[in-house]
Amino acid sequence: MFRRIKRAIRQVLGLSRVRRRKVRSPQPDRANKVIISLINKERKKRHVHTVSYDHTLMKHSRKWSRHMAHIGYLEHSDTIPENCAMVPVGRGSPASIARSCFKCWMNSPGHRAWMMQESLPKNGVTPVIHYVGFAYHIRGQYAYAALAFK
Repeated sequence: MFRRIKRAIRQVLGLSRVRRRKVRSPQPDRANKVIISLINKERKKRHVHTVSYDHTLMKHSRKWSRHMAHIGYLEHSDTIPENCAMVPVGRGSPASIARSCFKCWMNSPGHRAWMMQESLPKNGVTPVIHYVGFAYHIRGQYAYAALAFK
């Protein structure tokens, strides 16, 4: 009885507790596994060594994707080479977003070159990519994604 009175007083005074739905952050582990497996599958077809996950690159990608979602457009950072994408969320699962980003990057010659190690001369030397980190941040109907390389 006392609880009901207490609850009624809180509601009248506008102090009632509102249950907030937890906001789930994107699952970087699942998304990274999917994107790395897609990249390595294509790299094997081209007889290029495979890449591995790097936590530091994932943290950079997470920070950069959050930045792009905040400003509302794609932009490359000046610190680490990365591929950026803005894809419709669709089902919204980490795997589907990773696949959509991969498909966009494979359809772009410049982005594909970075992922597949295709003739990227840097001061006369082709950089060798061993590690990648992928992350995305959702804003509205779109996922802003970054795939960093090292």
